Amino acid sequence: MRHICRIYKIFLYLQNNIYNNLKHKKMKKKITKIGLAALMVVAISLVTTSGCKKSKVQGCMDQDSYNYNSSAEEDDGSCKYKAGVVFWLTQSSSASLVSYGASTVTFKVNGTIIGSCAANVYSTSAPSCTGGAAHATYDLGTSKTKAFTYELNADCPTGSFTGGDTVITETGTFTLNAHNSCLSVEL
Repeated sequence: MRHICRIYKIFLYLQNNIYNNLKHKKMKKKITKIGLAALMVVAISLVTTSGCKKSKVQGCMDQDSYNYNSSAEEDDGSCKYKAGVVFWLTQSSSASLVSYGASTVTFKVNGTIIGSCAANVYSTSAPSCTGGAAHATYDLGTSKTKAFTYELNADCPTGSFTGGDTVITETGTFTLNAHNSCLSVEL
């Protein structure tokens, strides 16, 4: 609709400024018969060539995002992020759990089990994000950071602790950041 309005305005301009200013009747007749059609063609071509803009390629322009678009010229707010976490036991934590009779350690993030290991399994340094006692990758959505809760549960025999077989030995929080693809949590 916008283009039709532009064509009509150009047509009126051409008619008022060229056709009506001609002095000779013969010229007006010739323009009337063949010229008006040509004027419309000129008007249409002016609108279509000057009225079209090349649209910019839209997409995610943040390289920390997993849906980064290197061809994007304009950020459209569609960036999405992921980050991982790896939990691991130190030698002293492992020895302490074993001394209480723990056989298995289970890791939960936001109440969901993400892995378990034998209580006597430990690392002497931070493992890769796919190693350790337990690991997981989380979708952060459109936010670059997101906070989580964790708990470490030790499976100990009855009588080791008051109240039952499983004891929550540690709880805490951590924040994943899209800039750091893997967070290491030492326990």
